[in-house]
Amino acid sequence: MLEAAYYKLPQPKDSECAKSYTPRHPAVTPSSFPQLQAPIVNNSAFWERLGSDTYGTDTLFFTFYYQQNTYQQYLAVKELKKQSWRYHRKYNTWFQRHEEPKVATDDFE
Repeated sequence: MLEAAYYKLPQPKDSECAKSYTPRHPAVTPSSFPQLQAPIVNNSAFWERLGSDTYGTDTLFFTFYYQQNTYQQYLAVKELKKQSWRYHRKYNTWFQRHEEPKVATDDFE
């Protein structure tokens, strides 16, 4: 067993960070298509305005699920929490309370 475990030792490359994907043959896009992300998406006022819009909530959810680990996801979460949305880690989904809990402890509400 020890000999078999020796051959399965972790290697230094196992702890390297994952590299971002770079396509071998990137698609050519027309010059009218945006090549860079618009700087407004890093502005918190833009996300506040989205939060106040009726259809903006859908955009906030889209950003949460499809732009993971970005500053935009952080701003979207901040806006969703302002609207009383709460993320449930067990069910991996968002819920909105209809009223505040009557009793709240460390273990339950």
